[in-house]
Amino acid sequence: MERRSLIVLLGGIAALMVAMGIGRFAFTPILPMMMDHHLFSAAGAGYLASSNYSGYLIGAFVLTLVRVKSRSMLLFVGLIVCIATTWGMGVFHSLEAWVVLRFLSGLASAIVAYRHADVKLSS
Repeated sequence: MERRSLIVLLGGIAALMVAMGIGRFAFTPILPMMMDHHLFSAAGAGYLASSNYSGYLIGAFVLTLVRVKSRSMLLFVGLIVCIATTWGMGVFHSLEAWVVLRFLSGLASAIVAYRHADVKLSS
């Protein structure tokens, strides 16, 4: 495998690890602990999960409808938003703020996944 191809492959893997591992699924294993500390109820946990999934779903739909000039810039923005929203979960301490952050994190995850989805349909 060519060196440049390997670097691109490893970069793609790392980007998807950030977007999916952190941006979408990092909070799943700590939700019970957050609930034990009375940070929110079971309903609040559902709102957080639904918000994240909604962001991903809306992002996926929107990205299929718009033309993007710079997919590299889109990837960069998506990764920054994933990192910023994860940071924000530690800074803000209200369920309402977390719901917004989780939505944006889902949206950013869709952006990063879109950057790596170069599926070409044959005619």
